[in-house]
Amino acid sequence: MIFLLFSLLALVVPTHAESLLRIHYQVDCDVGDTSSFPGIIAEIKIGKRLLRSYLVKYQQTQVISLGSPSASSLATLDIRYLRHPTCKLKTVDTQTTEAEDSLALKHSPYLILRSDQAQHPDRDVPLHLGYSKILKAQGFAIRYTMFFSNETDHGIFATTKSKSQAIYGRRTDIEWVYQVDFDSNNQVVSRTYQSGILLGIGHKTRHFKGKFLAGTQHPILYDIAKHNVFYDKPYPGQSYRTTGVHLTPLEELVQPEAREDWMWRNPWSFEISDRELRRTHHLTYASEDYLYIRISGAMNGGKLEITGSGMIMKKITLSKLGEDLWGSAGYVAFRPKLFPDGLRRTGHSITFTSTHPSLQIKKLQFFRLHPAGQDGFKPTEITSLFYCAANTCEF
Repeated sequence: MIFLLFSLLALVVPTHAESLLRIHYQVDCDVGDTSSFPGIIAEIKIGKRLLRSYLVKYQQTQVISLGSPSASSLATLDIRYLRHPTCKLKTVDTQTTEAEDSLALKHSPYLILRSDQAQHPDRDVPLHLGYSKILKAQGFAIRYTMFFSNETDHGIFATTKSKSQAIYGRRTDIEWVYQVDFDSNNQVVSRTYQSGILLGIGHKTRHFKGKFLAGTQHPILYDIAKHNVFYDKPYPGQSYRTTGVHLTPLEELVQPEAREDWMWRNPWSFEISDRELRRTHHLTYASEDYLYIRISGAMNGGKLEITGSGMIMKKITLSKLGEDLWGSAGYVAFRPKLFPDGLRRTGHSITFTSTHPSLQIKKLQFFRLHPAGQDGFKPTEITSLFYCAANTCEF
């Protein structure tokens, strides 16, 4: 593997302070390339750890948590930028700063990648780490949610790409990773994380009993399955020195938003997923071919059946929207056989049927994605094209 090596600016973080590495950059990619990972991958060596950062062309800054490195580790910090066949790193500037005093930053998880992620850095890319503050009767919790570039289509309990679009209105894999519960005095009460039932199969919440980065409250978690569940001890092929990621949670997922709302604020995330499917020859329809519906209301309990006439994937059964967070909002998607971008057409309808009185729809919004060149996609709300009455919408 060939690398480009750039020199670092002087490091100014006090010894053993919680520190962040900020990479300010500009990446240009060939317009004709619609399948490669759209950015440059940085490999960061600090002490005995190897970190990875994904410098996507749609952004200009990446912030990586370094934990509490020693002076000797900081003195030897090294960044290498992997060569890319169609993308170039035009400018780059790095600086280290002391981390602010924030509970969300202080407890953020350090993730060790699976061997396939480490060996193939353009697969199942960790794009973003968000956090949510959840109020409880005796204190609160901070839950961390990771956005990966693609929902897996491997394994016994895999979700197909088309089904993932229909159920969640997305192809990315959004997983809650780690949660810390605090009392009213900000003292830790418990730590839990999302794991598998057995050997990475399924999903199960476990109490964290693993190790932390030295001198910090950052838990070390190991990605153990292609649907991105974790363990607090290494699996075969993993160790503390295996490539890891430590994204900084700078954006809160606030009540009552849907987790997918982050994607609509950053629509390039759809483009990254489409590109990955093109690389692996699994792309059937691009994200722009779908009609997206954001559903707001009371989403806990029961099932919601959605049927669309003149639609591909006619019937969708949702046991829960807004999963794992507020139960207040979520997305679904249909691929219409024929859909007007600007004119109202008759003959298509969407019907919603609830199987439980606690599941109530309060608001519906409709969206499309349109190609936007170097920006990936541009979202457009088209709710005005629809007429909704009772449990049916027509356009």
